[in-house]
Amino acid sequence: MIQGLECHLPPVGQVWNVLTGQLEKTGVFERSPRQKDQYWERQLPPVDWNDRRKAELRNGTIDPVCERYRRQEWYRRLNGFWFMNNGQPTYLTGLNYFFLSHWYLGGDVDYGYYRERDRKFFYFLQHEIEDPLSVGVLYVTRRREGKTSKGSCFVYEPVSRTPLAFGGIQSKTEEDAEKIVFQRGIVTPFTKMSDFFRPTFDTSSGKEPKKRLKFSSPAKKGRAAIDSFDDEELGSEIDFRASTIGAYDGSKLLRYLGDEIFKTANLNIRERHRIVRLCCTNERGQFSGKMLLTSSVEEIEGSIKDYRTFWEESNPLIRNSNGRTTTGLSRYFLSAAEALNYDQYGFEDVEANYAFYMGERDSVRHDINAYNSEVRKNPFSIEEAFRMSNDASIYDINRINDQLAAVAPLEEELIIEGELLWTNGQPTPNGPDTAVVFKEVKGGKFKLLRNQKFFKPDDPKFGLRKTQGLFVPINGARFALSCDPFDHVTTVDSRRSNGAAYLHLKFDSMDPDNSDLPILEYIYRADHPKLFYDDVLKICAFAGAPLLFEDNKQGIRTYFEERHFLPCLVHLPGRQQPGIPASVKSKQDLAETTKAYIIDSCHKVYFSRLLTDWRDFEYLNTKQYDAAMAYGWCLVSNKNYIFAGNPSANQEGTRNIDINKMFR
Repeated sequence: MIQGLECHLPPVGQVWNVLTGQLEKTGVFERSPRQKDQYWERQLPPVDWNDRRKAELRNGTIDPVCERYRRQEWYRRLNGFWFMNNGQPTYLTGLNYFFLSHWYLGGDVDYGYYRERDRKFFYFLQHEIEDPLSVGVLYVTRRREGKTSKGSCFVYEPVSRTPLAFGGIQSKTEEDAEKIVFQRGIVTPFTKMSDFFRPTFDTSSGKEPKKRLKFSSPAKKGRAAIDSFDDEELGSEIDFRASTIGAYDGSKLLRYLGDEIFKTANLNIRERHRIVRLCCTNERGQFSGKMLLTSSVEEIEGSIKDYRTFWEESNPLIRNSNGRTTTGLSRYFLSAAEALNYDQYGFEDVEANYAFYMGERDSVRHDINAYNSEVRKNPFSIEEAFRMSNDASIYDINRINDQLAAVAPLEEELIIEGELLWTNGQPTPNGPDTAVVFKEVKGGKFKLLRNQKFFKPDDPKFGLRKTQGLFVPINGARFALSCDPFDHVTTVDSRRSNGAAYLHLKFDSMDPDNSDLPILEYIYRADHPKLFYDDVLKICAFAGAPLLFEDNKQGIRTYFEERHFLPCLVHLPGRQQPGIPASVKSKQDLAETTKAYIIDSCHKVYFSRLLTDWRDFEYLNTKQYDAAMAYGWCLVSNKNYIFAGNPSANQEGTRNIDINKMFR
């Protein structure tokens, strides 16, 4: 199991032959019979390889030693390889073997070292290459991890053995695509490669191509062109192009590398991905090509919110009715704690790495922006990779980011998903009181914080009192409830806005650490506004909490009135009608109240959706942030003197009600 995907390996000592379609026994290679001396070591050609190869070319013969080595390496490149690593039989995919044995990296390493982290990545990548419902992988990790070298190998390997295939490369700039990826990542390894892995290529621009690597003979004229007409050549090609959206529009790609996609300035990467994805799709709508998109996010360009959405839409555990993710990609994150300090067997020392990076963070903790930069540069989680700088938000990003990092791995333990259900129909003014029960259901609309004394699954509650035919909440001193509703079945634009509601447990001086926090979250787009209103009404009945809502959306007020729940709507001081106006002034009050709450109590918030909304919050574009607005009204309600109903309202059933007596 690798990042949620079940990756299948062949049985120990066997490989799947891609040419015959059969399992074949190969055994497990051992560098030494002694366990401690069993580790990866690049297998070199025969010591006299060069002399033997020259003799072959000079005499036009085939040397059996050379041929045996060539066949061995082609077999392993295509089918994979088993070797013994510290007593453990270990399988490498064909692409991983090719990368370790034949992909020249330069610098002070020449060829790559075996790494456990890479073994897992190549398993994941192979799974996606073979999965017809996947167009490829979105790979996010720290800087200088080798993702560009692996991505370049991913493009070259199949294109260099497939007739009439096309591989494409884009990076954050055209210059980076040319110099870092194409020249250093493709051409340099190509020129250092054994000739039996290096197809005939166009040398008309020299031995090191500058713009494209074409696997075809140089153009010839006259008699030479006629004589070479039937010569075998692949006719395939690898090139790079500008980072623009339509650079590959109309092309048919077998492989595509999008390098540093989150650092591409002034570009909608989602739109570019949509076009390149079509280049990897055949006329039947099937994925005929594969993509690898990589990035670190330290110096991110563009909208972090868009990139987070792109990441979320690449979750292989969430698929549409066609079995695909929204992007068609499957995401892969590598923690900085797995990318440093290896032993001779390729295993990382996670604890030492963690301590090292924490030391680096501690040294700049006094400088908020430097600290955030250090976290993004070497992240332990995807939340840290997308950590915003403090000057990009009106709220305290450090507190929010820290709480998100703490909550993300524990949310399933902290939060219960479920449904609120009427136990016997619905309450009516003349009928018996009807309780509401929280039923634990995986994927339910309501999320409840565990270990709240008042809320226990399967424990029926009806926190209302009937007075003169109306329902009145009895726990206004304990809870605040608010919502961010929608009134229309469809939105004006294509975005499907959610209805959102939060229940807030007010401050308790006898239990300060476990109060003044949200304990129930509801974020859901119901099929009809009245279904949303009923869900909010159930929260109100369950908790006995008065509701604050935006009064420019009167549908919820009408619904509560029709159901005889009008006294459950909050009147703020000085207002004759229930609700709060969604004005600039009230939204400013919401933002300031939220800002103060985050400073004092952000560490008590366990709902990641709310934390995420706070992190991304844009004061001038509040419609995108249902959770932040819903809980913001909760905080506004909590700090004001609250009463329900309206003593002066001249309507039947409420005219003679003494509100003060209701809440005595």
